[in-house]
Amino acid sequence: MTYVPNTNRFVRQEVQPIVEAIAESPVLLLPGVMLRGLPDMEVVDQLQAVRDLPSGGYALFASEHFRPSFGKLLQQAPIPDEARVLPHRRPFRVAYLRFSDLRKEWQTLMDGDRLWIRGENRVQWEQQSQSLYRSLDLVSRQPNLANIGQARKNLSAMAENLPQWMRLEGIERPYRLATWRNRLESIEALLRYGEPRLGKINANLSANQPKQGTVAPKDE
Repeated sequence: MTYVPNTNRFVRQEVQPIVEAIAESPVLLLPGVMLRGLPDMEVVDQLQAVRDLPSGGYALFASEHFRPSFGKLLQQAPIPDEARVLPHRRPFRVAYLRFSDLRKEWQTLMDGDRLWIRGENRVQWEQQSQSLYRSLDLVSRQPNLANIGQARKNLSAMAENLPQWMRLEGIERPYRLATWRNRLESIEALLRYGEPRLGKINANLSANQPKQGTVAPKDE
C-alpha cells in the first residue's frame, strides 16, 4: 500500500522504482492507492497515473473512506473490458483484452485523423498490430509454451519498432507514446507472469468449462 497525497511524488518516488526493480520478474505489481484524506480528483489522478505505467492494475485501500462523490466519478469513467477479469487468475485473457483496448484507442485516433503515422510506417505498424492481436487471442484461448513464445515474439517486435513507426507522434505527443509503450510492457509482464503458471491456469480453465446442460460462469 502506498499513501502519498501528491500524484507526481506518488509515481516518481513510490511506484516507478518498484516497477523498474521487477521489470524482468514473473510477478504482477498492483500499486495501492489510499483513499483516506485524498480529494476525489487527486485519487482519480493517481489512478490514471497508475494506468499509464506498466503495472498489473491497482488496488484501493480504506474502503470506509469510499465517498459517494468518488463513486460517481468512477461510474462516469469508461470501464475497459480487462477490468472485469482478475489478472492474477487469467493473465493471458487480460493480456489479450488490454491489447484489444489499445487497438481500439489507436483506431479511434486514426478515424479522427489524430494519429501521426504515415506511409510505409503505417503499413508495417498495422501488419504487426494484427499479428500481435491474433497471437494474443490464440494464447488467451489455447495457452501453451509455443503460443506464448510466438506472442512474446510479436510483442517484442511491436515494442521495438513502435518509436520508429510513430516518430512524428512521439515528437508531438511524447507522453502519449510513452504511455503506449508502458501498456505494451504491462502485456509482456502478464505473459511473463503466466508462463511459469501454465499448469495451474489450464487447470482453472478446464474447471470453468461448462458441463453439458450447464451455464458457463462469468469472468471474475
